[in-house]
Amino acid sequence: NLELYEALYGASSFASFYGIGVDLDGDGSARAKLYTRVKQTQLIPELLRMCSAFPSATLEPLREFSSALPQEALTDEVELAVALRDDGTPTIKATYFFLGDKMNRENESQVLSLIEQYHRGAHLVENCLQVLRSSKGAFQTREHPLHGLGVELPGSQPPKLNVYLQPRVAVLAL
Repeated sequence: NLELYEALYGASSFASFYGIGVDLDGDGSARAKLYTRVKQTQLIPELLRMCSAFPSATLEPLREFSSALPQEALTDEVELAVALRDDGTPTIKATYFFLGDKMNRENESQVLSLIEQYHRGAHLVENCLQVLRSSKGAFQTREHPLHGLGVELPGSQPPKLNVYLQPRVAVLAL
């Protein structure tokens, strides 16, 4: 769809192409995702421009979501993924990534509270973090393995969240 391509990568775009992904769901449906990266300072203008191709998109939930994140621990880029489906309206997923050296327990708690606010499933993420922290030997983890958090809009209520964890693998010297 040329209109969608222009909305993503047109001349006025600050987004840069990052990749393509395919989601294969258990129900036989599939969707392709076009990934871009954009500076946080350009995120809202970029989304306003892109939303012309997504009439049902609203930015208010994204503004609320992003303002609840620990700003001092975020990278300066946001990953935007546009999901194209045969059977539905395209969606936009915004993923925020965390700087490992800026994450601390307070920031992590803030992110877990946000997950709980949206899904009541923060305890599952917290359990994963505890398992990663308790790893010993060759598979040691970062002190704060929470790597990123994404939200997909428009879509289900509550919105779909994607949680990214990043363990650190220690190199064994033999």
